[in-house]
Amino acid sequence: MDAAQRTARIAGVWFILTFAFSIPAALLYDPVLNDANYILGAGADAQVRLEALLEILTAIANIATAVVLFLRPAPLITETASGSAREADPA
Repeated sequence: MDAAQRTARIAGVWFILTFAFSIPAALLYDPVLNDANYILGAGADAQVRLEALLEILTAIANIATAVVLFLRPAPLITETASGSAREADPA
């Protein structure tokens, strides 16, 4: 396995983790958004804490995806984008 393929797999894992953390976090927002007595009553504090943790993990996974793609010796994104840009140039 060459370095580009290894980097792409690592970036793919981080990208999948982004979705794995964000989907349950979005589902856990319900008590805060739809319960009118959440602030004054006994709300689902543990659920909201878990949601906050998942949001932090989502942010970390997003940042890690960007770091893996752009801070390797020869960035995957710029190699692909620069080749496409040259081909699209009519001059």
